[in-house]
Amino acid sequence: TIKSGGCGVCAAVNVVGALTGKAISVRVMRDLAVNGGARVSGGTDMRRLASLICGKYGLKVATTSSLPELQRHLIRGGVAICNSAGRGMFSTGGHYVTALGLLDGRVCLADPGLYAGKYSTSRRKKAVTVTGDLLLTAPQVLDDDCIGRWPRYYLLQRRG
Repeated sequence: TIKSGGCGVCAAVNVVGALTGKAISVRVMRDLAVNGGARVSGGTDMRRLASLICGKYGLKVATTSSLPELQRHLIRGGVAICNSAGRGMFSTGGHYVTALGLLDGRVCLADPGLYAGKYSTSRRKKAVTVTGDLLLTAPQVLDDDCIGRWPRYYLLQRRG
């Protein structure tokens, strides 16, 4: 369900909003994912969902596991869906978060699984600053939490 495995769908909603300015509902994105074969047991086939949103919303996608490449992409105005391995920083299981840009050298993230108190444990509190609905963290903290995933990052930007 979206409640138990919808972070990929929600991350895609954040991407479309950030790159196009369109407010897409989770329901609309869920339907795109289900009808397009991107919903799989336990979550989202992000390669498939990224392809679907690119076709529908005029975006393009590339993949990488390189932190410097992610940072260059964000500096150029792109956004990324980050493939967290569940090492305990953003989740204890596989999880997708959206990198929206860089601010003062830190990555600005939207976490579809954000809830009150999620980042209040001492380990998380030291590494992540919660500002309203967004997170700020060092690029290396993000990259470390994605170790073991391939690709670590789905780099999305407008076509053209």
